[in-house]
Amino acid sequence: MRMGDVAAMEFRQTLRIVWLPVLLSCAALAALVVWTQGGGRWLGEELLDPEQRAWLEAHRGRVVLGYDPRAHPVEFRNEAGEFDGMAADHLHLLERKIGFEFRVAEFDSWEEAVEMARAGKIDLLPAVARTPEREDFLLFTDAYLSSPTVILVRDDGPDALTLGDLHGRSVSVARGWAIESYLRREHPQIDLRPDPDLTQGLVDLSLGRVDAAISVLAIAAALIEREALTNLRMAGDAGRTVELRIGSRADEPVLHEILERGLASISRAERLEITRRWVPLTDAPGAGWQVWLGTGAGGALLLLALGSVLAWNRALNRIVQQRTGDLERELAGRESAEAALSDSEQSLAVSLEAIGDAIIATDSKGCIVRMNRAACELVGATLEQSFGRPARSVFALLDRVTREPVAGALETVLASPDTVGVSADALIVAHDGCEVRISETCAPLLSRAGQVVGTVLALRDVTEEHELRDRRLDSRRLEAVGQLAGGLAHDFNNLLAAIMGNAELIQLDGDADSANREALDEIVKASQRAANLTRQLLAFSRAGHVEQRDIEVHALIESLVDELGRERDARVRLECELDAEGSNVRGDPQQVENVLRDLCANALDAMPVGGTLSIGTRNVVPNRERLLSHPGLAPVPHLEIRIRDTGVGMSPDVLARVFEPFFSTKRARGAATGLGLAGAYGSIRSHGGAIEVESRPGSGATFTVLLPLAERPDDQAPPVVAGEGRVLVVDDDDGVRLLASKVLGGLGYDVATCGDGLTAVDLFKKHHREIGLVLLDLTMPRLSGENVFDRMQEIDASVPVIIASGYVESPTARGMLERGARGVLWKPFHIDDLARTVQEHVVPSKDREPS
Repeated sequence: MRMGDVAAMEFRQTLRIVWLPVLLSCAALAALVVWTQGGGRWLGEELLDPEQRAWLEAHRGRVVLGYDPRAHPVEFRNEAGEFDGMAADHLHLLERKIGFEFRVAEFDSWEEAVEMARAGKIDLLPAVARTPEREDFLLFTDAYLSSPTVILVRDDGPDALTLGDLHGRSVSVARGWAIESYLRREHPQIDLRPDPDLTQGLVDLSLGRVDAAISVLAIAAALIEREALTNLRMAGDAGRTVELRIGSRADEPVLHEILERGLASISRAERLEITRRWVPLTDAPGAGWQVWLGTGAGGALLLLALGSVLAWNRALNRIVQQRTGDLERELAGRESAEAALSDSEQSLAVSLEAIGDAIIATDSKGCIVRMNRAACELVGATLEQSFGRPARSVFALLDRVTREPVAGALETVLASPDTVGVSADALIVAHDGCEVRISETCAPLLSRAGQVVGTVLALRDVTEEHELRDRRLDSRRLEAVGQLAGGLAHDFNNLLAAIMGNAELIQLDGDADSANREALDEIVKASQRAANLTRQLLAFSRAGHVEQRDIEVHALIESLVDELGRERDARVRLECELDAEGSNVRGDPQQVENVLRDLCANALDAMPVGGTLSIGTRNVVPNRERLLSHPGLAPVPHLEIRIRDTGVGMSPDVLARVFEPFFSTKRARGAATGLGLAGAYGSIRSHGGAIEVESRPGSGATFTVLLPLAERPDDQAPPVVAGEGRVLVVDDDDGVRLLASKVLGGLGYDVATCGDGLTAVDLFKKHHREIGLVLLDLTMPRLSGENVFDRMQEIDASVPVIIASGYVESPTARGMLERGARGVLWKPFHIDDLARTVQEHVVPSKDREPS
């Protein structure tokens, strides 16, 4: 064999023995990296399956998330008012990977966000710890952020602490977080002081208001660095690891699966980048076994080097601590009241900008020495303008009713330094004359010797809070008036049912002469007008019947605008801007049309010398303020209808009563019943919507109507045909019983009637096997309709029962429907309505199997 052939053979053998395994290992490692960077899946693999993609398309723009606005750096509302933080970065990255955008709802506190999730009004919480209570309404992904909880103290606190050492001490925790519920359950002896956010708790500890704070290590480290709280240190481990997950509503498992897959697709490198942005020099939690397998050798060397560095740092730390202790003991004898005051002022300066309320620091005489930005904006003066001046010369407090100057919390503390002053509700008059409704709290700043060296004054703008409360009180007042109106309308409807029904029967007879027929027509018309009047009363009380039909509101508005264009004063200009993409709502077309017609009529009346009437629409999702102002609203897409005029406007006292029944500014001319706007208010609320008004004298008025968009088509009413079977009519009104007997008897039914509850139960007990339907009134003598229904259900639950009432939206009626009543017949009813209802539900005796 030649030397060249031997060399070639040796080269190939070397390639097989040495280089081939190396090449295969490199290929395997490259594949592992591709798989790891792909979030545990091969590049090109589809992240979501078709069912999950279809779910996202069906819910685009409708999935709402809520978050804690103060949990920096995990999640918070930044200076631009946007959702920000580590959780936000993960959610935004997840959105890009699944091609979907969540809608962010704004809340003022973490507790409020959790309660909205519990009520099903938001769909997910992006950073929430799993607890047994939350598992009732949330599904949780795997943890993507985790960190131990630690005990923090001031530099002059104990060197080492456990949870047992904290018994009897005041400890700050973040309100509503899982660690709070754990400590209350497992360590009730600790005096917990929940703070609204993590920053406030650390500031309270720094200022000496509490003995210790328990916080998440990674978050505490970032906040201490951000707020420069140099006098805090770690004293021990709290024994709990906080694992943050994405929690989604329990009744949407597909959304949970999508979130799980989206999180799994985020690579370790991406998580590291997010974490290092908010918590420098801290590794991301949750590194998978894939990463450790791919970096094992390098990790071992890194750990060895890291161990050496840690050992060296530990030795240096002991030396530094020993030297620091010597210095502290040396300086301890030189401290004075002046140094203590300097320390207090330095801590106060650090905390001022970290608090959202207006904070003002004064000296022992009440003169201003510091103010944060919020305080400058509230009082309308800069620190340079206010420094050294008495606080009450910069801003004054007035009694809201008498508008006389009042002493506030600052004066209370200066007069009695051992108290904390509180002024719950007052008007602040700023340097520029602006008035704001505020609550005021003041606490003394004490030296180590117990002397008052200054005060800290906290001012909170509560204007919006009180406005929301006033609107809720107005809503409750209108509800009370509505209950009275609904009760009157219920009794009136019984009379109208008999009048209208009998008149329609005589019309169908055909034997009346022309004069009598005209009289009958007038009776029916008058009855219908009376029914419309009661419908307005019932609409205001939210107790009337709301038909469920599709309403194309744009078509309705266009028809109304054409009509107004023919009838309006020539000096009135009409503008119509229908910008909403969807205008189909579900409800009663007549009621919605009446609302729009009444609002337009009021607008025209408000412009006696001409002006502009504009009607516009758009699609909106109610924001937080609207959801709080109108508890019946849901955070789903709505149609917003704006009707604006340039007329005389309304004074504040008229504006406060504009939706009350029987209140009208036109009464002096005899032009109105006062039910138009009251009926509009009730009609819109009974459709699940809301109505708002804005107006000032001389500046016109704007009425805004919100209606939820429809989701399903209307049903076609069946034709009326002859029937068979026995119907039991139970009603204390003779006219209603007579009308039902005539109508149903004429259609071929066997009709039995009775006028009180006990007689109805006895009759039903004897003949329930022959009865195919019961038409049951709610209010009767001897035994109520509810009790009659319950006894009939005990005797034979297979017999259908229909409630006949004009006032059915009550707990009693709703309870009967939930327990098996088949439906409702609204009074006053047309004979066609009566015939169709019986035809739909009656069961002939030969077809029924009694229970």
